[in-house]
Amino acid sequence: MKINTLFMMLFLFLGTLQLQSQISTGPIDPVRACASISVMDQVCNEDGTVTISFRVTNNTASTATYVNVFAGSTLVGSSNSPIGPYSTGVALYTYTGATPGTVQCFEIYLYNRRGRICRQRACVRIQNCCTATCDDFTFTSTANNNFNIGVPIVSNVTASIGVTLDALRVPDSVWVTVNNVTVLGFSAGAPVCPGPTGLVVGPQYFTVQPCDVVVFNVLGDHCNLAASYWELYVECRPRRLTSGGAGDIGKGNVVTNPYSHMSEAELIETERSLLGLPSQEQADLNSEDADSGSAELGATTGALKIFPNPVNDVLNITNYNQEINYSEVRVIDGAGRTMMLQNMSGMLDLRMDASALQSGIYFIEVTDDEGNRVVEKFIKL
Repeated sequence: MKINTLFMMLFLFLGTLQLQSQISTGPIDPVRACASISVMDQVCNEDGTVTISFRVTNNTASTATYVNVFAGSTLVGSSNSPIGPYSTGVALYTYTGATPGTVQCFEIYLYNRRGRICRQRACVRIQNCCTATCDDFTFTSTANNNFNIGVPIVSNVTASIGVTLDALRVPDSVWVTVNNVTVLGFSAGAPVCPGPTGLVVGPQYFTVQPCDVVVFNVLGDHCNLAASYWELYVECRPRRLTSGGAGDIGKGNVVTNPYSHMSEAELIETERSLLGLPSQEQADLNSEDADSGSAELGATTGALKIFPNPVNDVLNITNYNQEINYSEVRVIDGAGRTMMLQNMSGMLDLRMDASALQSGIYFIEVTDDEGNRVVEKFIKL
């Protein structure tokens, strides 16, 4: 009997130690964090940091009578206002110095009269601050400094951003994402390595709106993925509305439309004249002599819709045939020069910023994975 009593007392004693161990090291519920953060507000500061305000939630079955919150080794705040089990405290903690677009972590310590009942690491996603001006979108980056490469820039302007890449030697590539979507991509340099020195492509343009998150990326020497030398030039052209409501690029440079007085038939004849083609009437008479390539291109246009036409700002390309993957979209001027080049792979809808193009007649060439091309003309107002 005495032996049984001793075993029972020992069992209760060990059980009490186990319970104390649970209380002192963390949550009673092992699946749930013993403390968490309820964010109340985030404010962007002039110095580029974010101030975050939050309250602490006690997720244990014990009442917390004292709280400490740290950011690294810095004490954010303390409170002796009790927090009941599974409740959020009334104390408001404020931390200044968080970096926009990153994750800020805090260490939370909860205590009761017997000691610590919780130590928990809680992290918060910090908002982006829409602070980048045109000056922030005007810079030069090189292979030596990689300035602004891979770094999110959060716009506070409506503007057209021009990108120029100087390969200097071997072929290099640049691509730009806006809100994690690739809006611009092209290469500079010779098609074989090493290429000639100083081969420059650009500027090519895309549009940013306030709070767009923009990232510039460069791949040096995409032939060998080796060290290379390149220079990237980025420029910003603020956009505003003219008194007539039309889009305007640059500071006071009003974009006019020399074709606004023409009918559609006159526009077609103007286009053919600029390209050195015979009149539409003569082309109709000679239609039986048209080459097979033109007929083949025309047969594939049913899968695509390109609008609006004429265009003033954004040109939309929509693929209605999911079995066809269009990989590349190219805008060509009347002289055969590539003015814009964008990747469409895996996309059914693409928006191209045509606002930086000068008024005139252009061709848009869309190429699929098998090398088939669709060519359509459009007019930039």
